Amino acid sequence: MKKTLALIVSCIIAHTAIAADSNAQLRLKIKGAFHDNRYFVCLNNVGGCVSVAQGDNGRVYPINPGDIKYIAAIDTVNRSLNAQSLPASCQVNLNSNQTVTITGELTEGPNKKVYIKNMNCSVG
Repeated sequence: MKKTLALIVSCIIAHTAIAADSNAQLRLKIKGAFHDNRYFVCLNNVGGCVSVAQGDNGRVYPINPGDIKYIAAIDTVNRSLNAQSLPASCQVNLNSNQTVTITGELTEGPNKKVYIKNMNCSVG
């Protein structure tokens, strides 16, 4: 019984490690984030939003492979959401085990909506 339980647990751990390795990754290098964890970036491949401040501090986020269809910036203090058009460098089909790095500068526009100025994506 102990051997069977150990085999099941090791299979689950191995499967989890393989699944984690097959995902793509997202890195954020966005200036002007003020490091107070109120700004987030949302992408369709993430299935939610990720912290700009944490990304600037080196955190790497898992992201699902596929086309990047939209990027939006959120300011949680004034509750603004600003979807923005993708530059050509961000219109990519991300494969498993690839990393997309989004760079730019977080800027406040009209009506206090934030956006990523000079946004650029690179895939490696």
